[in-house]
Amino acid sequence: MSENPLAESKKNFPWWGWVIIAVVAIGAIGALGDDDSDEAADSSSTAVEAAEEAQDTEPIVEEAPAPEPEAEPEVKLTVEDIRESVIPLVFDSTRAGIIEILTDMTIVQSVDLFMYDPAAGTVTLDVTPEYDFEDGVRDDAWEFFRLFAGGFYKAGSDNDGWILEDPRFAPNFRATVSSATYECEGETMRDLAESMLSRADWETTCRVS
Repeated sequence: MSENPLAESKKNFPWWGWVIIAVVAIGAIGALGDDDSDEAADSSSTAVEAAEEAQDTEPIVEEAPAPEPEAEPEVKLTVEDIRESVIPLVFDSTRAGIIEILTDMTIVQSVDLFMYDPAAGTVTLDVTPEYDFEDGVRDDAWEFFRLFAGGFYKAGSDNDGWILEDPRFAPNFRATVSSATYECEGETMRDLAESMLSRADWETTCRVS
């Protein structure tokens, strides 16, 4: 029986031929690997470019402006608010000092009453005079009214806290010196502060007893 021709041909194939075949095969495999790498690189690059392009084309959303803070509602005081809430605070803050000033006056023996009535809106002063006679106590009362008018009822003065322009208000002022009693409304006290009220007018307008 004759030998296998294929086996015989393998025996007769030179060794260097096998080397050439192996080199060619390795080169072919490398070429295929390079193609796959290039395709992968191209695919990765394409994906990155697509992502960048998508990012560039995303719509720009503008932030809405922050809402402005709401303005505090304006507080509008009424005459009642002033009479019952504001003036009592102002009066109490100065009461002790005023009593001290009055007590130091030579015409005053004692300050018997000095108060503010929020319900009536009236400041009341009651003093015992140093010299108690008819003309003297009326002179003393006139002096007290002039003193308080200039000190507390003159707009723009350092102590004009008893008067307001909006709403317009000023407390009434009542003073008793022994047997003499006078009471002026707030507006009359303003007039007296601005030298618009003579003593004769004061006697007519404000005399109680």
